[in-house]
Amino acid sequence: VMVGELRKLLGSSIDFPCVFLDNDLNTLEDEKLRVLYQNEVDTMMHEFEVEMDKVYAFMHRSTPFQCQDVQAAMPEKDKLKENILHLTEVAIEQIEKDLGRDKKQGVLRRGLIRWRGHWVWGDLRRQHLRMAPPENEELPGPSEIDLCGCVC
Repeated sequence: VMVGELRKLLGSSIDFPCVFLDNDLNTLEDEKLRVLYQNEVDTMMHEFEVEMDKVYAFMHRSTPFQCQDVQAAMPEKDKLKENILHLTEVAIEQIEKDLGRDKKQGVLRRGLIRWRGHWVWGDLRRQHLRMAPPENEELPGPSEIDLCGCVC
């Protein structure tokens, strides 16, 4: 069941190796296990050991890697995000240059757009969209939307 869910989630047909470890077998006293699993305790314990052997074998044939907590990984994540944003900026500048657009102006598209049931004037610029309402009207939302990190 779990392999099928992983395949759906990741959109893959790869047969992911999975194990299921019922922690009750490891934490409950023998009496409670016998009440819970009745005659199947020995079978359940054997299956638990088989699954643990799979985990143990995987650990020994895999290259070790370091797990970091979220706070420790944040600086590296921020550095990678900065690098991606820089590369995106360089790519956009090259596209603008190839299209003959003035990179100081930075406007990719300008004109009326329909937003939340209203017509507004929009300037699509690198990494943001600026909007202005027609005279005597209010915007139905923010005047600027940050598109940093968005891919279209």
